[in-house]
Amino acid sequence: KKGPWGFGFRSKAASEHAKWKTYFIRPHAGQFGKALSSRGWKEADREGDAEIMWYQKKKEINWGAIKPWQRVNHFKDETLVAHKGHMLDHLRKTKSEAQKYLPQSFALWIEEDRKGLKAAIEADLAAQREEWWVLKEPARDGGKGVKFAKDAAKLLTEIDSHKDEIAQR
Repeated sequence: KKGPWGFGFRSKAASEHAKWKTYFIRPHAGQFGKALSSRGWKEADREGDAEIMWYQKKKEINWGAIKPWQRVNHFKDETLVAHKGHMLDHLRKTKSEAQKYLPQSFALWIEEDRKGLKAAIEADLAAQREEWWVLKEPARDGGKGVKFAKDAAKLLTEIDSHKDEIAQR
C-alpha cells in the first residue's frame, strides 16, 4: 500500500526486520491499539520487537534504545516546536515569510514583553479600541489553558498574575 507521499507506510528496514506488523503501546488500552489490531497488526510484548511504538507520555520513551526501523509517535525534542513559548522565540528570531502570519504576541514571563503588552493595551484604551486578547499557557494543548480577555482595563491591572502565559491579539 502506498502512503500519501507515494511511498509505502512501512520503511524498507522495518519490512526486512518484521515478519509481522507489530506495535507497542502505553498505556495499554486505547483507540490507537484497537485501530492497528483491526488492520492486522499484532501487539508486541516488548518495545524492542515493535515496529510502531505509541506512548501517551513521551517521558516514558527510552530514546537510546530505538532502532532505525522503529517509528515513535513523538519527536525527541518536540518541545522546541510544541511549546508555544519556544515556538514564539524561534519565530521572532527567524526572518521568514511565517512572521507575517504571527499575531502580535507577548511572552509575559519576559519583562520587556510585559511592558510591551501594557503599552499596547494603553494605546487601545486611549484610542477607545476594543480588542480581544487571548491568553495561552505555553505548554498546554488541545485548547486547555486558553482564556479570552475583552476587558482591556481589567487585563492591564492583572498582567502580573499572567506571568506564565503568552498574550496575543
